Amino acid sequence: MINIEERARLIEPILRRAMNQVIELRSSDDFEIITKEDGSPVTNADFWANNFLLEELGKLFPGELMIGEENDRKEIPTGTKLIWFFDPIDGTKNYISMHNPFHILLGISIEGEPVMGICAYPLTGDIIVGGDQYPAEIWHRDGSIIPLIRASNYSSKSMMITLKGFSEVGRNHVYNHPMFEKAKPVLGHPSIMGPAFGFSEAYIDHRDIHWWDLCGPAAIMRSLGYEVGRYLDNNSQMNNGDLFTDRFFCFPPGTPKELKKFVLQK
Repeated sequence: MINIEERARLIEPILRRAMNQVIELRSSDDFEIITKEDGSPVTNADFWANNFLLEELGKLFPGELMIGEENDRKEIPTGTKLIWFFDPIDGTKNYISMHNPFHILLGISIEGEPVMGICAYPLTGDIIVGGDQYPAEIWHRDGSIIPLIRASNYSSKSMMITLKGFSEVGRNHVYNHPMFEKAKPVLGHPSIMGPAFGFSEAYIDHRDIHWWDLCGPAAIMRSLGYEVGRYLDNNSQMNNGDLFTDRFFCFPPGTPKELKKFVLQK
């Protein structure tokens, strides 16, 4: 197993440089917005941050496989033990508008499971670090550290749940169940991390979600005691050669299997 704090301390100055630079790039005359083939926006800052992280992390951890969203090549040999996944700017539309928070996401999976996560906030300088046997913390710019909210065990009361990628019929199906109610919108954080900030208690996604968007946040939530995964047994399989999953969940510990199955079925 890897040493979460040791790795995070090595990465911290690299992340702080990346956070500062993407803010500077946004206000520079060289800032450029490009439209991808799928119609979504990307900027030259996304590419800069991707290449910077790829190069700097490669120096610190030579030989480890690194998959960034803007990598030219993204092949994952099936069965690879350790994989880095990172999104150089998660929330590019927010970054362009500078209206809502955006993030730099880093995650490590080992044998397919998320074991280390970092979520960095360029606008505030905060960095969230969490992983296997290292409950997530917020590292503030001034050096202070505070813990995130630990998961409460499942109880028989109704559960506030965030749903992504559901049809209207599917949403009504879930919200009509007596155990579920609609959660508040998750503001300022990746949606899966809503439970750590009191916006929700559970999260279910039925979209095609890439591992660079999920690996880091999933490791952070698992470090807080939440059950995360793509199947009922909490398995993620991030090393099976695929770049994405078509479903993912984050439940409080002890959530009955029948409730998970009710929400995860399509």
